[in-house]
Amino acid sequence: MKLNIGGISRHSLVINGHSRPRFLCVEFYALLMTLKLDMTFPPSETGPEAADTVDRSIFKERRQFERNMYLRAVHAETHLPTLLSLIHSNPLGLLTTAIPPTPDYPLIQHTYIPWVLDPPTNLTSLESIDTTPKGPLKQPILGLQGCRLRGHMARANPHAKQLIAATSSTSGTECLPTEVTVNFRAPQQHYITPQWYTQTKQETGKVVPTWNYVAVEVRGRMRVYHDKSERTSEYLQTQVEDLTRESEGQLGYETTPGGEHADKDADVSRNAKSPAWQVDDAPKPYIEVMKRAIIGIEIEVESIVGKWKMSQELAAGDREGVKRGLTGRDELGSTAVAEIVEARSS
Repeated sequence: MKLNIGGISRHSLVINGHSRPRFLCVEFYALLMTLKLDMTFPPSETGPEAADTVDRSIFKERRQFERNMYLRAVHAETHLPTLLSLIHSNPLGLLTTAIPPTPDYPLIQHTYIPWVLDPPTNLTSLESIDTTPKGPLKQPILGLQGCRLRGHMARANPHAKQLIAATSSTSGTECLPTEVTVNFRAPQQHYITPQWYTQTKQETGKVVPTWNYVAVEVRGRMRVYHDKSERTSEYLQTQVEDLTRESEGQLGYETTPGGEHADKDADVSRNAKSPAWQVDDAPKPYIEVMKRAIIGIEIEVESIVGKWKMSQELAAGDREGVKRGLTGRDELGSTAVAEIVEARSS
């Protein structure tokens, strides 16, 4: 199907010779792109009416916003190291794929996976980019060179079987043809009752409950390692070793660079850390059997957004009421959310 886009103005545009409301056409643009329809735009025009006649940016900007989770500028976290730190500290992310359905598999599938994050190689240059929100919504951080998420999944998982089937038919490559998302969430989250809105509740009564939370969404392209090749074996070995080392380290055990063994027979002083468990502590034949029961997943990260929804949009009096309400519950989780609300109020 071919779409001829022309006559774009502030209020309408022409598609295949028929005028349509501009807002309606923009709403369907993401769907058209998903279907990969052939669209042609009119050549650039000159003259005083050119800017009002042709404005392709409406499609690009709307699509960029709508590709990612809803994110008001007031809730946006734009400091990239903060986003990467949240992923590193909370590596269990929800992988979501949308693959054309078959009689055996549905369109949408989800799997929780612990990930290893490889940060972008251009982190310093990305930090220098102006991330000031432009308009009511915040666009994602793009251009993350070399940023990857590495994980694995049980081969018996129907999601893994669908990934194998989808990538086995892509002309000999192992890359999934559709974009994937991974969502990470911090443990700090809490229901917010209107009872705590001490300012607006008294002034107008126009209040409703909400939920405070912290989340990061990653989008990218996936490569699947599922065959019996040496490359797949090496990828899985490296991934499980890196994941184990990071996870053991977060528990406080002593890890060593490159997966080298600490001397487990040496005396451990009272103040020293215990040595971490490592993959090669288990019998090698057993590890090889376990590797054959999983597939490897590698995501080249294309965009990342962070959402710290912590009452920033409320009036000052309401925020104070929320903080008092949370701290008054005398619960560890409530206190942690109150601390973030305080930090985000400045």
